[in-house]
Amino acid sequence: MGAQIFTSRTLNETVNPKWNFNCQFHIKDLYQDVLCITIFERDQFSPDDFLGRTEVPVATIKKEFENKGPVTRRLLLHEVPTGEVWVRLDLQLFGNK
Repeated sequence: MGAQIFTSRTLNETVNPKWNFNCQFHIKDLYQDVLCITIFERDQFSPDDFLGRTEVPVATIKKEFENKGPVTRRLLLHEVPTGEVWVRLDLQLFGNK
């Protein structure tokens, strides 16, 4: 997936944000690429707070979700004591043109 970066909008005044954020990635290597999700809390007058990170290998998405349509999955956040993020994943493969 290379250096593709997508940033969701900031949701203010909530401790349980629901982003409803959609994005599409171009996969370079189906068996090596990893989807990384990093979550921050935006602070207006100080550095943003790191809330956690999670990763999903694209090969796992292919194995579990291909041709089943979008699937909602709970992912635990790493590098923090506790936390989770719910994502809706879908994988659509297209042949080379």
